[in-house]
Amino acid sequence: FVFVFVFGWLLACLSLCDSISLVAAVMTTLLGFGEKIAVINDEVLEEAIKSQAPEKVSSYAESESGATHRDIVTLNLSFRKILKIENIWSLTSLTKLQLDSNLIEVIENLDSLVNLEWLDLSFNHIEVLEGLDKLTKLKDLSVHHNQISNIENLDNLTELEVLSIGDNQLQSLEDAPIAYLRRFQKLRCLNLAGNPLCSDVHYESFVVAHLSNLKFLDYRRVADDLKKAAVVEYQDKLEVILAMEKHEEEEKLKQREEAAKEQENLNACVPGLQGDVFYNSIISPSVSVLCILPGVPELMEPYKNKFVDKTTSLQKFGLEQAKIRYEEKMELDEALQNGIRAVSDEGANMVAEFITRKQELLSSISDFGLGAMADEKLSELIEELELLRDSLLEQEVDFFSEVEQTLGSFERNYQEILSKFVEQVQTTFSDLREMEEELINEVTTIGTQYIDSVSKGEADDSLELSDAAHEVVRDKTALSSAMATAHDNHIAEIDNKEDEILALLKKEITTIMETLHANQVEHFKISFVTSHFLLSLILSLLFSHPSPTFFLSPC
Repeated sequence: FVFVFVFGWLLACLSLCDSISLVAAVMTTLLGFGEKIAVINDEVLEEAIKSQAPEKVSSYAESESGATHRDIVTLNLSFRKILKIENIWSLTSLTKLQLDSNLIEVIENLDSLVNLEWLDLSFNHIEVLEGLDKLTKLKDLSVHHNQISNIENLDNLTELEVLSIGDNQLQSLEDAPIAYLRRFQKLRCLNLAGNPLCSDVHYESFVVAHLSNLKFLDYRRVADDLKKAAVVEYQDKLEVILAMEKHEEEEKLKQREEAAKEQENLNACVPGLQGDVFYNSIISPSVSVLCILPGVPELMEPYKNKFVDKTTSLQKFGLEQAKIRYEEKMELDEALQNGIRAVSDEGANMVAEFITRKQELLSSISDFGLGAMADEKLSELIEELELLRDSLLEQEVDFFSEVEQTLGSFERNYQEILSKFVEQVQTTFSDLREMEEELINEVTTIGTQYIDSVSKGEADDSLELSDAAHEVVRDKTALSSAMATAHDNHIAEIDNKEDEILALLKKEITTIMETLHANQVEHFKISFVTSHFLLSLILSLLFSHPSPTFFLSPC
């Protein structure tokens, strides 16, 4: 009352302008209105890093180079009125990030923080759990005191041990997917306190029964007797859940196996040919709807069987050929490695012989003492070192030439192996095109006969054609148009698949040869430059220290 009275008196005494200024000041001071929303920019980051100075950052700060964003492992951006998560993509080494007590509404722009283990987003305005897919190392996630109504989108957080999602909008035990959390096998601590679902009398037993690995619920240890009682109480529901999880796991395993097979087929350059996959992808509805006509099913079944047999045979042949190509590549890799080892051993022997010769010359220098004879021996040593350098470089050049010849031979052999497969591909798809031509002609003939029987009133009245079938056999013009379109579509799909396989084969040999040549050129460059540099350095040292006493030192 006193505050209101004093405030009213002040308003009466001041001008209108001053009154408005005073109101703004009071609102800002007492209620926090009108304050500027912060943006995460370089200035904010640098200030936060400097003020917090974690041990790992301090060590960099003391150095001349200073700390970089990739050196930062912990960062606290709490209580800064941040509205949007942004500009932290460079902090790739972060393991701990505090963004609590801000104004954040959306979880976003965290994909680059792949090393994050601890994330606090409590006391914000978040409504949906999202944007965390890339944080696969996350162990501790806090989204306490937000506006989240569902637990979702956390599937990739397989390392999650602690989840704090209290004081949100999780309404009921049945609606909130508590069972969803069963996938997190490492989850030991869960906080749900403050959500509407906590008012349910079965809250604790429900959660503990469904999450048997929990050690702490709402930051209290889960008692063993509560676990036992909960399991008994929800035994029937748990059996249903376990059965569903088993089925889901079997489905996932099946999908993984199918994905692995598809990848194997793609690597073998025969994608999409397994089973009846390709057949089902090309048959036009205009042909399928005519299976109601007498004679069409008798055409379609053997056509499908023959089509699938040919594509499956090509797929198997492609897998066999891919294995042969792989073995050819492995033989080449082994030969190259053996060649590199042989050249290295030969070079090492040449260096060892030089070292032995060097010791002999140094001993003779010691015997004769310093003088003309020593200078002669020194010149002899320098000549032998130059000869060693030239021999090593010549060896590398010869080896590189041999490798190029080997790669040429490999490419010819590889192309020959590929040509066998290419020939089989072309033969198979040529057969498929011929089969397609025959099928369309025969289906067209049957359709024409049906149209003639209808016009003569001799059609089988028991046939129940669909609207789509009626449209195809409405008249001979419609039939001819539908069959021509179907034929063109079928041929286009067959041609596209053939082109896809041939393009994959061409890409395979091109990629292999480019990689092999690039690797060998890089190896030669490194060997050449290293040998030339080291031996030239030794020679330069010799000429800069012409005294024989230099050679008596360990270097």
